[in-house]
Amino acid sequence: MKTQEQWVIAQLKKKGWVSRNQALDRRITRLASIIGYLKGTAYESKGTWFKTAYGKDYRYYLCK
Repeated sequence: MKTQEQWVIAQLKKKGWVSRNQALDRRITRLASIIGYLKGTAYESKGTWFKTAYGKDYRYYLCK
C-alpha cells in the first residue's frame, strides 16, 4: 500500500500532473500540503485551473 505522498509522486512521474479531484477520489484531502512539502525536495511543480465537464479543477504539473 502506497502512502499519500508516494501516490502523488507516482502520478507526477507517470502523467506529469495530478489534479485535486483525482486526489479526492483517493481520499487525499491535503494535496496542496503534499505538493508544498515536495517543493522542498527534488520535485518542483506549478499549478493551474482547468475546465472539466463538471466545472473547474486544479491541476499540479511537474516542472522539468
